[in-house]
Amino acid sequence: MLGSDKTAFNTYIQNYQATAVSKFRKAFEVMRAEEKKVYQHKSYFAHIDGEPYAAGDFSSDPDNVDPEVGTLANYPTVRY
Repeated sequence: MLGSDKTAFNTYIQNYQATAVSKFRKAFEVMRAEEKKVYQHKSYFAHIDGEPYAAGDFSSDPDNVDPEVGTLANYPTVRY
């Protein structure tokens, strides 16, 4: 692909790895925000961030999540 130029190969790999890490971090933050938005006080990330329960977060059904979850199920996958 890059011939016998080891320096070009190493540069290519370093750039690829840096881009992959950057894209992963951005995608992870999007996933984290969506998880907190959908599951509110039941969110793993809300729990580890130490966010307190809000009175409006509780419902009579402990498994009831945000009513808009159905619309989120049709949300296209985030791609970078």
